[in-house]
Amino acid sequence: MATSTTANKRPKELSEFVFFLPSKFGSIMAGGDTAYLTKIRKTERPVIYIERRKGSYPYTVLLDVVEGFSTNQIDLTEDTIAQIRKALRTRQTTKGCLEQVEISERVFYCYYRTIEDAVAVANTLAGIEYKIEHRTV
Repeated sequence: MATSTTANKRPKELSEFVFFLPSKFGSIMAGGDTAYLTKIRKTERPVIYIERRKGSYPYTVLLDVVEGFSTNQIDLTEDTIAQIRKALRTRQTTKGCLEQVEISERVFYCYYRTIEDAVAVANTLAGIEYKIEHRTV
């Protein structure tokens, strides 16, 4: 299935729970879409976005638990982490795909060669039922 988009337009097939950052936009957290972040936090979901950069794998799919959800005092369950890892690997990605950025496994991202692969992965991530565990402080 061909994805209908140009480099700087949101793909029509993209889930409403995924934010699309056109090239050279910057970061969703630095001047990103406030309405998107509010919607994600109200629905208790992680931030998921596709960002377009330069290079042979120009599309980054990122899932950020810290910026999503209404509280950051949570951890994902092992089952949910396994689903995220599986989703990130369903399409061809770089060998340097980061399944986790921190030991706490709260930020995940991978790079993809085509927008179709990035959209497929992002939509899969958006479809996961996120199970969380509340941390005791």
